[in-house]
Amino acid sequence: MGATTRLTRRTRAGVAAVAALVTAAAGLVVTAAPVTAAAPTVVSLTFNDGLSSQYRNAAPLLEQNGLDGTFYVASNWVKTFDSNYMRFYELDELYRQGNEIGGMGKDHQDLTATYDTDATADLAYKTDQVCGDFQQLTAWGYHPASFSYPFGVSNAQAQQIVQSCGYLTGRMPGGLAATGPDYAESVPPAQPMALRTANLPGGAITLQSLQDAVTAAGANGGGWLPFAFNRVCSQAESGYSTCMGTPQAIDRDVFSSFLVWLKSQEAEGVTVRTVGEVMGAPHPTLEQRPFVVSLTFDDGLRSQYNLRQIFARHNAHGTFYINSGAVDAGEPGVMTWPQIHDLANAGHDIGGHTSEHVDLLASNTTFDFKWHQTCDDRARLLEQGFNAVSFAFPFGSMNDDTSALARACGYQSARKAGTVTSDGPIFSETIPPTENPWAIRILGTNYNGAVTLEALQLAVNQARAHGGSWLPTLFHEICYAGQPGFSSCMDGYRPISDTTIDQFLTWLETLSGQNVSVKTITDVIGGGQTAPRVAVSGPAAGATVNAAQPVLSGTATGSSSVSVSVYDGPYSMGTPLATLTAPVTNGSWSVQPASPLPSGTYTVQVAQNSGTVGTSVPRTFIVNASGPADTTAPAPTVTSPTSGSTVRTPTPTLAGAAGTAAGDDTAVTVRVYSGSTAAGTPAQTTTVPVGAGGTWSTSANALADGPWTVTVTQGDAAGNLATSPATTFNIDTTVVDSTPPVVAVTAPASGATVTTSTPTVSGTGGTAAGDTNQVTLRISPSSPAQGEVQNLQATVGTDGSWTATPAALADGTWTVQATQVDAAGNIGTSTAVTFTVNTQPADTTAPAVTITSPVTGSSISSTSLTASGAAGTQQGDAATVTLDVFAGSAATGTPVRTTTAAVTSGSWTTTLTGLAAGTYTLRARQSDAAGNVGTSGLVTVTMSAPPRITGVNPANLGQGASAVTVRVNGSGFLAGATVAIGGTGVTSTVTARTATRVTLSVSVAGDAPTGARSVTVTNPNGSTVTCATCLTIVAGPTLTSVSPATIRRGRDTTVTLTGTGFTNQTDVTVSGAGVTVRSTTRLSATRMTAVLRVTAGAALTTRSVTVTQGNNFGSFTLANGVTVVT
Repeated sequence: MGATTRLTRRTRAGVAAVAALVTAAAGLVVTAAPVTAAAPTVVSLTFNDGLSSQYRNAAPLLEQNGLDGTFYVASNWVKTFDSNYMRFYELDELYRQGNEIGGMGKDHQDLTATYDTDATADLAYKTDQVCGDFQQLTAWGYHPASFSYPFGVSNAQAQQIVQSCGYLTGRMPGGLAATGPDYAESVPPAQPMALRTANLPGGAITLQSLQDAVTAAGANGGGWLPFAFNRVCSQAESGYSTCMGTPQAIDRDVFSSFLVWLKSQEAEGVTVRTVGEVMGAPHPTLEQRPFVVSLTFDDGLRSQYNLRQIFARHNAHGTFYINSGAVDAGEPGVMTWPQIHDLANAGHDIGGHTSEHVDLLASNTTFDFKWHQTCDDRARLLEQGFNAVSFAFPFGSMNDDTSALARACGYQSARKAGTVTSDGPIFSETIPPTENPWAIRILGTNYNGAVTLEALQLAVNQARAHGGSWLPTLFHEICYAGQPGFSSCMDGYRPISDTTIDQFLTWLETLSGQNVSVKTITDVIGGGQTAPRVAVSGPAAGATVNAAQPVLSGTATGSSSVSVSVYDGPYSMGTPLATLTAPVTNGSWSVQPASPLPSGTYTVQVAQNSGTVGTSVPRTFIVNASGPADTTAPAPTVTSPTSGSTVRTPTPTLAGAAGTAAGDDTAVTVRVYSGSTAAGTPAQTTTVPVGAGGTWSTSANALADGPWTVTVTQGDAAGNLATSPATTFNIDTTVVDSTPPVVAVTAPASGATVTTSTPTVSGTGGTAAGDTNQVTLRISPSSPAQGEVQNLQATVGTDGSWTATPAALADGTWTVQATQVDAAGNIGTSTAVTFTVNTQPADTTAPAVTITSPVTGSSISSTSLTASGAAGTQQGDAATVTLDVFAGSAATGTPVRTTTAAVTSGSWTTTLTGLAAGTYTLRARQSDAAGNVGTSGLVTVTMSAPPRITGVNPANLGQGASAVTVRVNGSGFLAGATVAIGGTGVTSTVTARTATRVTLSVSVAGDAPTGARSVTVTNPNGSTVTCATCLTIVAGPTLTSVSPATIRRGRDTTVTLTGTGFTNQTDVTVSGAGVTVRSTTRLSATRMTAVLRVTAGAALTTRSVTVTQGNNFGSFTLANGVTVVT
């Protein structure tokens, strides 16, 4: 494409000066026709459906022109791998550039359609589509404020839903026209939930129709004019014609021309804003997303054991998948059980890998074999004490059936082979996993050599760059540098050296400040929670039970109830025959099927949810409902009351034990007889359920005083019946005085300080019948040095009061307690009261506390503040100082922060974090034992956020680039901030500043050294931030020759240019009048052709030829490159 057939990339500042651009491909001449009688007009550029063509063809043009748009997406579409739609890491890039991300519902559903005949359910579905979309976009950090109705249709209900979900606007198609009557929306719009857009042609959108809409709006009072675009089509892409045939499509060059025209109209009052900006919605910074790396190791190889020291140094943990059969067999090269226990005790995750590392997709083995290889392996790991909830498929062989098999064996997750690569299209796994937890994808490679640090770093960087959240990795043999056999080890199948593992973990630590962490598979899947350990203990594995309702029992570490599933057949797959719930008591659970089970094979599995779900290994057993006759009866007993005992209540608790064997009834019958024998008709008969552990308990109805006898009877499924031995007890409800007198000390009050050595001690005593009228007082010191214990007597008056005066008490702490007895021998004791005797003069001097740092008037560029000072150290002075922080320049109102600091050797210091920018006043205070409070002088400081660089755009500049507008993005930039670019050959001038962006004009010398340059922003208060590799100088193009070197008047001549650094964006120009470049064709990075047209009147002179690599990437001029001849 020649220099005249595509737009030259221009800076944001330079676009406003463009007067006209010829877009030959579209057959358009773009002229900067000013709006006549224009009123201020705000234009919003909005895009439907989150289409990838918008990212490729519209977003770069917006960025080049310094404009932002609003991109509406359906969040569930973003999660797919469909190449037609943007992924959310591409949305991240758009958002960070300043574009707005809005919603279109989770699945782009028509909100006016009916999805359920039940109106409530239908409304709930639509609300979830909109609110769920809002919540997902919010969770991704996009702060959505505007919504676009799918298919452009809405009604009152749809608009109400959109508003209730938190959106500020709901965008409709059309409604505004260049021919009126409505040319633009007002600001704010009259109906924000029915925001209208410009009417555009039904076919391809033309530049004229766009300009007409803006011109008409400005000429008719201005206002707000949103545009809506669908596909943005590029002639350089295959399928251009198909793309342009879709509704409301726009050619990339037409869109580019429109942006240039809009920039040219800024002086006429035309501005471009996102929908959210117009509505006043914030656009907060998008923080770095969390990213997790998991290191997993297959086959339990002995070489992996020695990694424990490396992991310990980095406080990191891995997941080790074990073949238990190989460990039991003592196979060479695999870890021993003690070594595996060492790893587990150090916090590493131990998972299963089948007993003997079998291929679960092999056609020459049965499903039963694969079942036992998988489930028995986990059972063996659990038997060893490992909470094995992670599984890895041997050889990476898996499909939906093997995934279900791992789940059926109770695993929480299963890891498959590497479908994640650094060159995509899948760059990482997601949290939770994209497919399901039993099909976790891991990092693979496209080579079988040693795993290198560079390959691992590339995989992490690529995954993060493409919005990844989790990168599981896989390692086999570990080779140890400096050890015998290192070289041969590194020649094996995808080995890795211990040095590489160490370096990789060290590198990951450097990224911890960017929210990168290392976690085990189990930590990720369980969300940091440990799955409860549950097990089936009865019936025994493979046992035959002669009961149709066998007792199912087991253990559980959690306290919540367990869910017990019974499957028909030898596997825990498919739909359970029955699902039972059983409570957990003292770590055990027990339950019976509600209905009899026919003879056959059954499998039972138990699960417990304690925040994360733990599932047992399945247990298979056989029911023989027609087995040998059961002739053994249960053996119920009565344990309370005991035989011969006397109880004082007419409703005693009756309790005992019951049989819990298979078939024993789950309830017992309790009979209570009047008298000393179990004869005649029972006075009471009660059915009582048998609780967990085989116990029963009930309360008798009211019984008269005298002897009573109780028995308990229990049967079983075979018809056996047994009754316990009779237990006889006596009821005696005669009132016995067991209530002691009520005595209390009321003075001195607890905690009081008295100033006399002979304080009056007073209180109250009991006056009920039988209570004595004497109270005994015991006054004891806190230490023997204060004196002896004093025992005093006081007489209780008829009003219940008493007083006493002790002999002189020494200064210090004393405790007084009173006792009183009654005629029945009951002793009443008061609550102990502790008081202090202090006969010394009152302390009225407050501690001396000061603030020495910071000094008042300080300016601090940080979100944290460290304050320190001096404090009082006199006896009684508090051991802590309280620092109050007030907003503003005075200590008024409620402190915004209050903290305490320990006093050490007369000094104190404390640090407060998370302070917002602003002015604060500090005041320190310290109290003493006498209640005096000393306060410091006030210190006023000003806080400002430290500067932060999030990126530089553009990030690459070529040698020879001139006056390129470069934006340093970030936060905390102050007025007067300066920018320095490291190295030589680069000059820059600050042209604009905001709190989040410093704009530079940058020029690069033609011989400037290439490579990364540091960018440093320095605020006037001295705070500074440096981004070491934010800007890179790349080689610009060069031109060494033009052939032929002569061009003739009045004709077109094709010349070949030879040089370096040619790309599809390389422009060619020839100096002087009369010579134009008709077209260019890139042949390679070192050769290209150009068609030069020479007019008949062109001067017969030698001309220079210039190759330009866009504004960013520099230019090169070859003097005397061609000569015009006749």
